[in-house]
Amino acid sequence: VFTKCGPVEPEVRTEEPLSTGDPHVLREQVIASLRRLGSDSVDLMQMHWPAEDDIDVEVYWQALLDMKTEGLYRAVGVSNFDTDELDRAETVGHVDTLQPPFSAIDRRAGADLLPWCVQHETGVTDVVDPLAGLQRPAKDAHDAAGDGTSAHAIGRFTDSIDGDLHVIDRRAPGLLVIFGRQNGMGGA
Repeated sequence: VFTKCGPVEPEVRTEEPLSTGDPHVLREQVIASLRRLGSDSVDLMQMHWPAEDDIDVEVYWQALLDMKTEGLYRAVGVSNFDTDELDRAETVGHVDTLQPPFSAIDRRAGADLLPWCVQHETGVTDVVDPLAGLQRPAKDAHDAAGDGTSAHAIGRFTDSIDGDLHVIDRRAPGLLVIFGRQNGMGGA
């Protein structure tokens, strides 16, 4: 099971979330995520975006490593970092995983990020949906299909995680997927 930290909801809903590196806010987010998941720890915690609030990578990376040492998660990684940010984090402590923006359409990460991961023995998590449409709908579950029907009404998902995993098992036997729920959204 993995989850992410960093983004802070804006005061104005039409604005994009700001990614923070504030160690206190990151700790609050990690604890809140564990509470929502009903767990004392997760397998992987990822910093969703590099901090946009002028807090140095070294500061928030150390805070994330400290929480790993405390046992709140087994591994810690990042999403959407460039090689400079990865180098800065790695000088503080090992970056266990990177989730780069990499797909069949956008292959730029193959030029520098993926070789960096090989060189530093950093795992790569896939940003592409391996289930091709089986992931829970994004923010609006009431109109997931865009045609006035809900995901539940069209039978794609249930109201329980066990039911959701059963749906996935029927469609992709042998594929293990864990959903994390946050603010009514889920991710595989």
